[in-house]
Amino acid sequence: MSYIQAAVIENEEMYRKQLEEKLNLWAEKDGRCKIGIRYFSSGEEFLKVDETDYHIIFMDIELDGRLDGLDTARQVKERGSHIPIAFLTVHDIYVYEGYSVNAIAYILKPVSYENVCRCMETAYQRMYWSKYIHKNREQMISVYYKDILYFQSDSHYTDIVIESGRISHKVALSELSGRLPHQFVRCHRTAIVNIMHVKFLYKKEIVLTNDTLLTISKPYYESVTKIYLEWNYM
Repeated sequence: MSYIQAAVIENEEMYRKQLEEKLNLWAEKDGRCKIGIRYFSSGEEFLKVDETDYHIIFMDIELDGRLDGLDTARQVKERGSHIPIAFLTVHDIYVYEGYSVNAIAYILKPVSYENVCRCMETAYQRMYWSKYIHKNREQMISVYYKDILYFQSDSHYTDIVIESGRISHKVALSELSGRLPHQFVRCHRTAIVNIMHVKFLYKKEIVLTNDTLLTISKPYYESVTKIYLEWNYM
């Protein structure tokens, strides 16, 4: 089962709860993935985190602080992000500005379940069909993230391990760590695992869905456990 992470940037508790109910209802009814939701009360707070951890952003336009939702979205876009953004507001005067910053929807409050469903379907499709792409002079690699079991390094080369075998390419594992989606977590100095394909954890080992065993080294045990629990119990 897939896992989709939503960022909600909203400073009013009432609207946060309304959106949370509809997001959880969508995940329950849809059945294809679990959902994680993290809340931010201002644009400044959100810009402190790595936005690539999220598959969709629900952004209130009228926020507390120096930045409103449009200003925050512009800064996200300037970072080179293509994460879908759905704007939330009680007014309709910003609609044309919203579509200039990656907006997939402009939702009037209180948000309707139908609008939330449309936004989440867009986010799901982008997440499900997103790819790991690597290009240099010698080769071009394009692999769906959902098909990758883990990455395993050997010196300056890293193998992309999928069900059908391995694809080797020249890139350091440390370079990969900062550019992979949320479900990829370092479990060893030589490996990054896709939590989507973890069957269970056993002591210091990871058992994958194809019964491959990976070692969890001590420096990474806490982060692996945290992401695994988020994935399975959200």
